[in-house]
Amino acid sequence: MLRKLKYKRFFISALWTTWLFALSQYAYAATEPTLGQAAGNMLEPIGLLQDGLHKICFIIGGMLIVGAGLQYKSHRENPSAVRISTPIVLFLLGLALILLPLISMQSSASQAAAGAAAS
Repeated sequence: MLRKLKYKRFFISALWTTWLFALSQYAYAATEPTLGQAAGNMLEPIGLLQDGLHKICFIIGGMLIVGAGLQYKSHRENPSAVRISTPIVLFLLGLALILLPLISMQSSASQAAAGAAAS
């Protein structure tokens, strides 16, 4: 039992060491990197994830707005089948999902401009 525990600890520590070396290789630049350059290199994948999430928000928001239009059309044909609150809620959710990445892009752009102005 104790031997299994030692192997697990060794395996976990080996995984952590490998992961840290992989990150340090990713953060390494051709010259001696500063701490800021290393952090910037490590944040690059997060930027890609953020762009992907922005695109997903635009797509889902557009689909919700189209769905709101279709639900409103169904409500106009038969008001007892579809309540008016359904298309209104779908439209507001779609609008929120479309505005969310726009606000995020605007705030990150303003932060970058403020950071460049301060330098």
